[in-house]
Amino acid sequence: MGGNMKVCVVGGTGHVGGFLVPAPVREGHEVTVVATGRTPAPGGPEWEKVRFVRARYERGSEEWDRVMKDLGPEVLVDMLGADLPGTYRAVRGDL
Repeated sequence: MGGNMKVCVVGGTGHVGGFLVPAPVREGHEVTVVATGRTPAPGGPEWEKVRFVRARYERGSEEWDRVMKDLGPEVLVDMLGADLPGTYRAVRGDL
């Protein structure tokens, strides 16, 4: 991958996210994790560079669409998979 990309990981503080999130940070990308805050983020130097946004993931929610639009990710990793049409709209920028 060339250049610095805006990467957003939804639900990135869980088990799989704990291994996934540090990888793009190490590559120099700007990483944002969107989570409810119920699960604490794993520790480590990469996690100190991660931006955290607290939001509740609800299908069809205007608030959720606003969060995604404000973040404007170039790469979106949806660990939850709860709203695939919403994820598709966010990736396409159709919010």
